[in-house]
Amino acid sequence: MIVWRLSRYTELQGIGGLHASGRWHEKGHPIVYAAAERLSPDSPVLANEHESRRFGTAWLTEKRSAVLLVPSVIIPVETNILINPGHPDAAGVSMIEATESVFDDRLFSRPL
Repeated sequence: MIVWRLSRYTELQGIGGLHASGRWHEKGHPIVYAAAERLSPDSPVLANEHESRRFGTAWLTEKRSAVLLVPSVIIPVETNILINPGHPDAAGVSMIEATESVFDDRLFSRPL
């Protein structure tokens, strides 16, 4: 499976999850968020953010699988991929290529 990821990190250790909670986990758990398509690198969502965070944290701590496919919040017909670096099978997940991307500042500004 090939997945896409926008990140400051070139490793798949999930260290960002140690520092902040996300849609699918609570702070303190390593996790890697990725997207099935290059154009949808957003955080996934269920109906309730608290519910999805609780579910994802349980998935991480119970090490149910190395990879979990979840729905995208930005593009509901798309799929995002969560990678659990703590799962034994995560050793089989590798990065093919890391490239630097330049983004237009307007993507990060608030509308007037």
